Amino acid sequence: MGTAEQGLSRTDLELPNPNLATLKCVGLTINWNFNFTGTAQDARGIVRNLKHQAQDLPFAHVSDLVELKGAECKPGIYSHDDPRLDTLRDGRRMLEYDIVQIPNGKRCSQIDLYPKHVVGFYTEPGADCEVASFGLCRYPAEVEVQPGRKIAAGLGCGWHWAQYCKTQFASNPKVGGINNFLLCHLSVIALLDAAAATPGLAVEVDDEGEFWTKRNVPALVQEVTGMNEAMAAMFSNLQSSVGPGLESSMQRFPNLDQLETAGINQPQAMALCRLLAKTKATSEKLQ
Repeated sequence: MGTAEQGLSRTDLELPNPNLATLKCVGLTINWNFNFTGTAQDARGIVRNLKHQAQDLPFAHVSDLVELKGAECKPGIYSHDDPRLDTLRDGRRMLEYDIVQIPNGKRCSQIDLYPKHVVGFYTEPGADCEVASFGLCRYPAEVEVQPGRKIAAGLGCGWHWAQYCKTQFASNPKVGGINNFLLCHLSVIALLDAAAATPGLAVEVDDEGEFWTKRNVPALVQEVTGMNEAMAAMFSNLQSSVGPGLESSMQRFPNLDQLETAGINQPQAMALCRLLAKTKATSEKLQ
């Protein structure tokens, strides 16, 4: 998946030395899954409708619709900066096989499973927020993992979509603080609300900020503030151990030492008010 001009990669903390292990720290994220049983025409109509609804929300950018099928679903035929490749990768699944249970978990082999038909688009919620993509895919019944050896994909004949968007670093005071974070987070939630209201489309959402279930703004702000403070402390401790080679998105925060939440930015206030109403948010503090 691509990122917005001021967006972030999905690996927040990375050690640039290839001889050192890569350290990942996810951050507050919204995860979603779509499932649909119907025709290609119906699936295309659902995604097209979601794109139209996205254009009515305060996303910084909504991309064109991309549809690929058959021979068009081969990633090797596209250049690195081709937006069709981004859509294809957004529909990609990681398939595990030859799973062996071990005392501390499991050991397995993995292979990328690309769709045989995908229709989708992406949104840029705002500054310092990951791109959020939406769509539907159909997958092949089986995939070749070795010459002459195929395994079942296990996804059936329906349409699927699984994606996520890390919104935490949109709370950076340099780009609008909590107000910018709320615009990004609630825009994604509002579009997922539209998806959940679509007949025939099954939607599952895991919102680490718990706004999807609580619809409570103070609770969401408290959650992201607490995560920022925890990650700032963790970064400081890790940097002391690892050294200056450690990099983190937290470094973009001007108040890394003393994290504070920013107030409402007047130019964005009206859009945020509309989002709060659209997502049926409450400003009541939890007991």
